[in-house]
This record gives sequence, structure tokens and C-alpha cells, in this order.
Amino acid sequence: MNRFPKTEFLSLFSIILGLVGMALQSWLMSEMDSSGLLPFHHISGTVAFILLAVVVAVSFFFLKSVRPSETYGQMFPKSPIAGIGCILAGVGMAFSASAPDATGILQLLAPVLGIAAAGALAFAGFSRLQGRQPNCLLFALVAVALIVRTMLSCQKWSAETQVPLYFFPLLACLSLLLATYFRAELGTTGKNCRQYLFFRQLALYCCLVSMAGGDWLFYLSGAIWMATDFYAPAFYGKYAV
Repeated sequence: MNRFPKTEFLSLFSIILGLVGMALQSWLMSEMDSSGLLPFHHISGTVAFILLAVVVAVSFFFLKSVRPSETYGQMFPKSPIAGIGCILAGVGMAFSASAPDATGILQLLAPVLGIAAAGALAFAGFSRLQGRQPNCLLFALVAVALIVRTMLSCQKWSAETQVPLYFFPLLACLSLLLATYFRAELGTTGKNCRQYLFFRQLALYCCLVSMAGGDWLFYLSGAIWMATDFYAPAFYGKYAV
């Protein structure tokens, strides 16, 4: 059954580098001066960008050999850890769904879609616990909520004068959105998972790094979902039924 022997390594790899990146980003934020500006060319920011490039390169190298030959049930079997991880991600997104800084229609859409996406993730998690394939529309709903969330975040980041303050959160939102899109696609095709796995690795790293800033609960939720969703036999295959 273990047709994806490298994915467990990739998950742990992105988690470790993501935690290192979060520590580096926290260090960078601690160096902010009284006017709210970050120091230029700080070593922590440089290393965090290098780690991002390493995650992209390593993921691309290993995932190019993954063949679209597995069925949906083989890729996403009944798994308590995956189901609980999805439910926890939904709970975290529900608590981080409010949008006090939003303006216009986003002020209404963001919390409503955030709660709806949290419910969709929770339902998908229960389906995974029971070994049933959730409807792909559940993940499509999560993707729509992430689009609005990204628009809302860009509205806030537009006032920032320094790119390092929002680069990783922006990349986390975009990679999480793309991973969710390809996750929904797997619900219809059940074949090619390379795109999903690639953006999953990128989202996992960027979400962990972004926890050093604001909205840490949202990024933690995304990291938990990305870390537990795909079937990785070496980590928790023995818990799959």
C-alpha cells in the first residue's frame, strides 16, 4: 500500500524547516524599531528565504517521480489522525473567521464564509474518520473562503511599507488556496496528486513561518490540516483502518 514512500519524509522536512523559519521570523520581528520598521538585510530574513527555496527545490525533486496511479481510497484511507487533524483545522478556522478590520462586502463575507469553510472541514474530517470520500464541493467551499480571506488580508497588507512583514503570510494564503483547489480536484479525478502535494508542502512551511506574526490561529489551522491530510504510512499508517 505504501506507494508514496517519500511523502512522510517531505512532511517532516517541511515541518522542521517551518519551525526553524518561524523562529527566524520571530527574531526578525523582535528587531523592529520604534517606528515599526524592520532592519534591512537582516540575516534571519535571508535564511528564511533560503529555507523557502530549499523546500520548493526538494519538494519538486521528490514529487516529480510520483505517478498518478493511485485511487482516491488508497491516497486518503480511513485514518483517525487525518480525520482529527481536519476537524481541528476546521475548529481553528472557525475561531479565526472574524474580520474586524474588513471594509465593504468583505466585512460580511469573510466571517460567513469562514464559518462555512470550518463546517466543511469538520464534515470532511468526520467522513475521513468513517472511511468515506467527502464531496469535493466541501473543499471547493474552503477554497472560496480562502480567496475572500486572501483579499481581506491584502486589504490590510496594502498599508504595510515593507514586504517582509507580509510576504510569508501572503504566500501561505496563496499556497493553501492552491493546495485546497487541487485537493478538491482529487475528489473528482482521484489520480494526479503531485500538484496537491507540492502546494501542500509549500503551505505547510509558509503557514508555520507566518505564525510568528498575526492571525497565528488561522495559520496553525492550515498547518495542522496540511500536515495530517495526506496518507503518510511511516508516520501514522499503523493507525489507518
